[in-house]
Amino acid sequence: MAHVDWDQQYELLTKSIALARELTSTLKASIVLHRDSSKPSRIRALEEQLRSKLQAVDEARNWTLSSISRLPDDLLRTIFLQAYDGSNKVKFPRMIGSICRRWREVALDTANLWRLLRFPTNLTLPSESAQPWHPWYNPTSNHENHLQPLFAANLQRARKALLDAELRLTVTSGSQQAVRTFLDVCGDRTADLFMTVSPSETTILQLIKCVWAVSNSLRRFSVYFLRTDTLETHRGVIDLLLRTPMPHLTDVTFHEFPIPIVQDPSYVLLSSCRSLNISLYQFTWVTMEHFQGLLESCPQLVKLILTVPMQARQDFSKRKEEIRLTMPHLREYTVKFSPYRAHANSAFAFSSITAPAIDILRIQIYGSIPTDEARTTICRTLEGFIHASSPIRLRILHLRQGAVQTATRVLPLLPSLTVLHLSFEARFVAISVEQHTLLRTVLARLGDGPEEMACPALEALFTGTWAFSSHLRLLQQVAQARKRRGQPLRRLVLADWPSQTVETVSDELPTSAGQAYDLETALAEEVGELTIGDWRFDGEGRTWEKSPRGRGTGGAVEDAEEIVPM
Repeated sequence: MAHVDWDQQYELLTKSIALARELTSTLKASIVLHRDSSKPSRIRALEEQLRSKLQAVDEARNWTLSSISRLPDDLLRTIFLQAYDGSNKVKFPRMIGSICRRWREVALDTANLWRLLRFPTNLTLPSESAQPWHPWYNPTSNHENHLQPLFAANLQRARKALLDAELRLTVTSGSQQAVRTFLDVCGDRTADLFMTVSPSETTILQLIKCVWAVSNSLRRFSVYFLRTDTLETHRGVIDLLLRTPMPHLTDVTFHEFPIPIVQDPSYVLLSSCRSLNISLYQFTWVTMEHFQGLLESCPQLVKLILTVPMQARQDFSKRKEEIRLTMPHLREYTVKFSPYRAHANSAFAFSSITAPAIDILRIQIYGSIPTDEARTTICRTLEGFIHASSPIRLRILHLRQGAVQTATRVLPLLPSLTVLHLSFEARFVAISVEQHTLLRTVLARLGDGPEEMACPALEALFTGTWAFSSHLRLLQQVAQARKRRGQPLRRLVLADWPSQTVETVSDELPTSAGQAYDLETALAEEVGELTIGDWRFDGEGRTWEKSPRGRGTGGAVEDAEEIVPM
């Protein structure tokens, strides 16, 4: 460590403070303009120079005191890149570049922070002499590469890094120019491609042309077909997309995608895919065999997100026997569907595949299941999926909206479950029948419940409810019963406290902060950690502390982020 002459620093600081005090007492505003006299001009120039020097001293002081300044550039660069993937990719690099001079230097030197390009399609881009000029049709004068200035700067700063491109294909002439610019700039150097397509023969051919141009470099591909009933007429061109070889493509999102009606060995687009997010096209008949055929083309699949639209058409009339496709590498399965036409939707979601290695299962049924018959059907198909898969260790289960109504039948089948997410209706004050049955008789064996509690390995429970008094008391009984039988909950999370604007029964709210603490303390004593909203309860201090993890997941992976078209 370098030697520091403390006496010299003390003397310099003392003189600087004295000089600053003297300047403070002598600096005054002057009515003399700079052009009227050379002396005031020189004085003002010296004052500005002094201000910049003092600013440099202040920055050096902040640099010395800041713990972040001790981080080497490589570590800062790694932190920036980790935060970049989950942030606004347009604003984030400029935001961190405005923190301090060193951060800006590191950010500018990190090419991967500037890899996002958006290609505008609202340009007619006439010649420079064309009239009239219009702010919507001609928003940029950069006719050389047809990129907006912000993204032109990104392209320069990205240097040779692989790019993230966003492109919208429409029937306008600007779309054709955007495609030409994309091909000139991004050919074989695009890692992430996000496309929104208004289906027509022209736009789908443009889509194929863009994909072919980046097939050797693409890692992540998302295509959103805008809702239309004409996409079926372009199925032949869509098949060309599935035949495009992409050796590095691992993450794919298809929205409103028409599943091929035949399985063709030449469909190699998904041969290396490990994560597939697909929502079915609503205007064509889909069979389970069609869906299985698509999944057969991605043998390395680890993560699958399936959305069955409410109007999706499935045809099971020709299905003679239940043949499931085994997916040996699938570890994470998310399925979303409507409770109406329960047989078709649940069969499509749970009767198509088996996943012996599944670790995380998320089920979202939009709204409540309307009838007992529909509930029985959905439960039966879900139980069939679990029995057929015989998962070695299904560790995390998310049940959202209507899916909670299946919990009483499903949870006893999952002894290895460690994390359970439930999304009860938070605004409901009264404890529903499903809540009462699930919590008292399945998870805690209270009253006339079964001899053995479900989910003996359960460690974390997320209820999704507001912290009403009755909920806190019921959860205390559940946690107490599990703790007494040697199966304690290490973490319990509630959504939040009741909204102050909600109409509630007075008995459901504590009369004072002291009464609230009494209820929460009693519950916290039965669990390892109690979290409500963004606050974690400190049992020793009997206080609430802001949780550093915020709304954590107890080791679970958050729901896939919703991506909306450009």
